[in-house]
Amino acid sequence: MTGGALCWQLRMALLFALTVLAAVSLPVTRSSAASPSAGPAPAGLAELAAKFSPVLQLKQQSSACNANGDPYNPEPVGMVLGNPAIELRQRTANGDPVVTTAPNAQDLYGLDETYYLDYPGSPRSRGCNYEQDAARFSAGLPNVTYVHLATEAGHPGFALQYWFFYYFNEWNNRHEGDWEMIQFNFAQDTPQAALGHEPELIIYSQHSGGETAKWGSGKLSKDDGHPVVYVGSGSHGNYYTPNLYFGKGENGTGFGCDDATGPHRVVSPEVRLIPSTVTATDAFAWIAYEGAWGQLAGGEDDGPNGPNTTTQWTEPFTWAAEQRHSSVTVPGGAFVGGNAASFFCRGVSFGARALGFAFNWPLFTSGAASVVFLAMLGLVVVGVRDARRTVLLRTPVAGFLRQRRRFGAVLRLAIHLYRRHARGMLTLTAIYVPLGVLALVAQDALNSVSPFSNVVDFFDARPAGVFLGLLYGSIESLAAVVFIVSAVTVGLADVDRGLDFSPWRALRGLYRNLGVLTLARLRALGIVAVLSLTIVGIPFAIRQTVRWYFIEQSIIFDRAGRAEAPARSAAAVDGEWWRSFFIVAAMSVLVALAGPVIAAALILATSLPLELVNIVNSIVYALLIPFVAIVLALTYLDLESRRHLREWEAATHRPTS
Repeated sequence: MTGGALCWQLRMALLFALTVLAAVSLPVTRSSAASPSAGPAPAGLAELAAKFSPVLQLKQQSSACNANGDPYNPEPVGMVLGNPAIELRQRTANGDPVVTTAPNAQDLYGLDETYYLDYPGSPRSRGCNYEQDAARFSAGLPNVTYVHLATEAGHPGFALQYWFFYYFNEWNNRHEGDWEMIQFNFAQDTPQAALGHEPELIIYSQHSGGETAKWGSGKLSKDDGHPVVYVGSGSHGNYYTPNLYFGKGENGTGFGCDDATGPHRVVSPEVRLIPSTVTATDAFAWIAYEGAWGQLAGGEDDGPNGPNTTTQWTEPFTWAAEQRHSSVTVPGGAFVGGNAASFFCRGVSFGARALGFAFNWPLFTSGAASVVFLAMLGLVVVGVRDARRTVLLRTPVAGFLRQRRRFGAVLRLAIHLYRRHARGMLTLTAIYVPLGVLALVAQDALNSVSPFSNVVDFFDARPAGVFLGLLYGSIESLAAVVFIVSAVTVGLADVDRGLDFSPWRALRGLYRNLGVLTLARLRALGIVAVLSLTIVGIPFAIRQTVRWYFIEQSIIFDRAGRAEAPARSAAAVDGEWWRSFFIVAAMSVLVALAGPVIAAALILATSLPLELVNIVNSIVYALLIPFVAIVLALTYLDLESRRHLREWEAATHRPTS
């Protein structure tokens, strides 16, 4: 064999060995989305990641297993990997067999979307076990954020991403595992070059989307140069300010309130860099996993896929350009409507779960919806028939409002009176707005002071929480009740005497009765609150709430005193309690949900700026209060007329028609 041939064979052997070595070293993935970016970690990345590492503000939990607070922290994935309580399963036509127990990072490497991790328990009947397991599995582990350097072809610069892994998502959609992130866009080509610069854009992820801000934006808080992130309780959506937000879930998983309000606990997670290249034997091999990080429980309760399957992982600048510049707040963050927040959020949560149920059981849902629709259609037909019997007078007549009317007739007359006296009623609403701002400031201050905050925390995780929310909402809206509802009622009392509706005369009448109105209502609220606190007294509290709902109307229309007004209201309701309850409930739902529902529809169906949506929300609430005041006044007069007829029947032993 010649020396040239031997040299050629050695070169071929060396080339073959290098080819095999490269094949073994390259990550084997099943799609480009799961592939980590190539190349070693750039110089300066660790320093840059530490410089802009976030400070998380998570809602403080007052006690273990209390729904009013978030028990979950951003944890290392090691709390579930190598954990003997966790199973790796594969979705197949023959069930979901267990592939392995206590899967580690190497076991997940390169697996596709048919695989999922299964934690102990079920998201649909979770109890407190997920919270307890998370505390047990994370004991001794640091809080962690995973940093990824992302680039995109055709876009200069790079994106610095901080990813957070939470053990459980406790929101309207409930699922095992949860991934959220924040992103910083830099114009420089390398992390080393970016060390002396600020990011051009920041994006906080929020469920299916995100919200952007400039580094110098007033809404972005900083703690010693580190961005502050207010985390939605249970949902882990990221926000710039502590507020109550309307969030839209990812991939059709519903909608609901994101509570980023305080009190908070501060978490500064440890930074861990995701390497630019991983192999099947690396500790970070899990980044090449395409499966779900939680049980595939069905619909909105499916566990999420990992960061490497998202758009922002491979197209960070394209994703950033599609995000919003603001978030919509739920009433309470706006200048009016604060009393609706708690009730609205509970309603939205119920609606989101009902929507998920509808998607999972379409035949049953469509059948039930058909029955409800036919029943509602029948009620509307009856209401329209009754309303046609109502005589509407163009000239005020003394005593005209004091008549017995069906609810359909009450609504028609209320609309007529609102249209006829709209200018005066809207003047009263406009005057209330600055007072409403002061009431909200006082409400926020009260929420942070013991014992009020402790009482709310205690009840919020219990069945009585729904009623307490309504009671607390009533206390919060006391200013609106005393001012707008009472002022409109004073004006209607003038109309009932044959006078025109005058907002200025209404204000003078309100001023004369302000002490009696306030003291009578506070006394009633205090008694109801005491009954509610006893738990067993809650049914009696509900009963008395309805019986005393018309205290303001009895004072204004019938000149009842502070002590007499509750008894006068109760006498009007007695004998018609269920009728009164449904009318009161209907008006409460109308006020609580009309503005937010319209705002939600605008969010989902239009591209209007969210600032405008918030304004629409508040305007709708403000416009509805006078209408509700009219309905309640007419209802009280109707109840009084029915009471007089009952008394006449009892005295003469003759039945009323």
